[in-house]
Amino acid sequence: PPAFSYFTDMYGDAYPLLGDYFREQSYGLINLAGSTAVGWYTLPQPRSYYVYDRTGDGVADIDSFRTATDCTAVADADVDFSEYVGINLMFNWELDGNAYGGGWGGTRDGVTRWWNMTWQPIWGWTNISNMEHEMGHSFGLPHSSAGYGLVYDNPWDVMSDSWFNCGAFMDLPYGCRGQHINADYKARLGWISDAHTLTVNPGSQQTVTLEGLALPQSPAFKLIHVRQCAASPYYTVEMRSLSGYDAKLPAAAVII
Repeated sequence: PPAFSYFTDMYGDAYPLLGDYFREQSYGLINLAGSTAVGWYTLPQPRSYYVYDRTGDGVADIDSFRTATDCTAVADADVDFSEYVGINLMFNWELDGNAYGGGWGGTRDGVTRWWNMTWQPIWGWTNISNMEHEMGHSFGLPHSSAGYGLVYDNPWDVMSDSWFNCGAFMDLPYGCRGQHINADYKARLGWISDAHTLTVNPGSQQTVTLEGLALPQSPAFKLIHVRQCAASPYYTVEMRSLSGYDAKLPAAAVII
C-alpha cells in the first residue's frame, strides 16, 4: 500500500486533487474541508464472504452491504461517523472487476442515517477520475448516456467516459484526471441555479449567450432546457471550452 499521506492528501485543495476538482465543478458551493483517512484495517471475514456469486449466475459480485457494515465497524473506534456525510472505502485488491458509488444506511456513533459511499478497488483509488466518477454516483447521479444501453461512451462527462484522453491528462501519483459533470446534472445538485438556466418552451424562439461550463467568466446562462411540447422530456444545451478540468475534452463545442 502507498504511504498514508497518499489518501489524506487526495482530498486537498490544490490542483488536481479532489477538493479542487469539486470546488471547480460546483462553482465554490461545496468543498471537502475536514476530510481525512484512517486505516489500513483487516476485515473480520475472508474475501469469499464479501465477494461471491450472489445471484446464482456463476459470476462473483461484491456484497456492498457486508463490506460497508464491516469496514465502518472496524474503523469505528477511530472515526466519529456522525461528523461525515460521505465515506470512501479503499480496498487493497480487486473487488468484482468494478468500482461502485452509492450509499449505505446504518447506525454509527449514535446516528442512524444514509451515508454517501464509494467502493474502490486498487485501480479505482489510483486514478482520481474514477474517484470523481464514483463520488458523483454517491451524490445520486446516474451514468449519462442516450438510453441505448451504453453508459461509458460519452467523453464529455465524467459520469460516463471518465477515462477519456487519460494519456494526455495524467498526474502522478493520482493518475487520470476527470472532466466536468454535464450541466443538467449540476442543476440537479443545485450547482447551477435557476438564474443561470433558461427554459425555451414550445413555439418560442430566443437568442442566447451561453457561458462555458468550466471556469465561467460571465453571469450568462450555463444551461438551456428546450422543450418540444409542454409535457415532453427536454433537450439540454451547454457550452464546453478547453479550460480547467475540461482541458481533456475532444474539442470546444456546444453540446445538445
